Amino acid sequence: MRNLLITNGNVLTPTGFARTDLHIADGIIAEGTPSGPAPLDTDHFDAGGGLVLPGIVDLHGDAFERSIEPRPGVTFAIADALHDVDGQLIANGITTAFHAVSVSWEAGIRSIDAARDIFRAIEAETFRASVHAHIRWETFAVDEAREVLDWLAAAGRAILSINDHTTANLHLRPPSTKLDRMASRMGIPAGDVVAALEAAAGRADRVEPTVEAVCARADALSVPVFSHDDRTVEERRRLRDRGVRNCEFPMAIEVAREARRAGEPVILGAPNVVRGGSQNNAVDARAAIDADLCSALVSDYSYPTIMKAAFQLAGADHKNLAEAWHLVSTAPARIAGLGDRGALTAGRRGDILVFWPDTTALRAVFVNGRKVLEYG
Repeated sequence: MRNLLITNGNVLTPTGFARTDLHIADGIIAEGTPSGPAPLDTDHFDAGGGLVLPGIVDLHGDAFERSIEPRPGVTFAIADALHDVDGQLIANGITTAFHAVSVSWEAGIRSIDAARDIFRAIEAETFRASVHAHIRWETFAVDEAREVLDWLAAAGRAILSINDHTTANLHLRPPSTKLDRMASRMGIPAGDVVAALEAAAGRADRVEPTVEAVCARADALSVPVFSHDDRTVEERRRLRDRGVRNCEFPMAIEVAREARRAGEPVILGAPNVVRGGSQNNAVDARAAIDADLCSALVSDYSYPTIMKAAFQLAGADHKNLAEAWHLVSTAPARIAGLGDRGALTAGRRGDILVFWPDTTALRAVFVNGRKVLEYG
């Protein structure tokens, strides 16, 4: 692997921005810069005074589903779709991504069969970004739990989410926009979705022991476990007792406060910041950030929003950019247990973004010290 020297950049260091150079050797950020002339096998990149930031670490993105199934009933080969998504990730500064792969009792793209194929493609294919699985397991999919655990054991790196959309949706009846969306995703009439929800609810007596077993096994595998859409403080405490210590998309501000009081990360959606509020009446991300109740931002259903949200939070003069970028790079890397990235310090991977001077326009992306994108 060739060496890389990025010069003349405003580099985000642990103590703030500094006009300095970055030397990357064998994909890893080196201490200082080469003394004397750079080795002959060194590539040079002049940042021209632009911002130099660590690559974005996205813990939860499910926009890839639209590349697999852009219209109801219209699907593309999963590997082809994920390679298309890889281009979207890189173009939006995401150098590490966890694809949120849903495992449910549903038919269609969130079924166990679809999840199996998506997981296998994530593990087998080679992408420019560092791509991993964030397995969103629906708790009423009790028969699928054993296979989910097998995936976690086999994955080089993964995240597990504990989801209960069954209870939350059991009351739905036509006409309902949410029911129509589920019907479209499953490829069945809305009335049949109601029947499927009720059939899933019939497994309620098996849910609690299955959740307990899944959480215990994930903990033994050192897999980070997220809750999802916690609605009450009691629910957060109950999941904490099972070892679920990451609170993702809390539905109420008091739930976020409960998590932070316990020292637990709270993960919110970047689209929430960009749009000025939650699309499903959950916690307002901007207000949560202002109250120090947000630990990290994720792309959720829109890849472009994670970089855009960071710059929005930074303000027009980039005064708060270091703090904002922490939410999309350093903090999520730590939450995922990825101590080898998320900051531009010696010994970390050379996952680096370079921006055009005085703008928020991305100029170049480096992954593991290798340039994977450059805009001329």
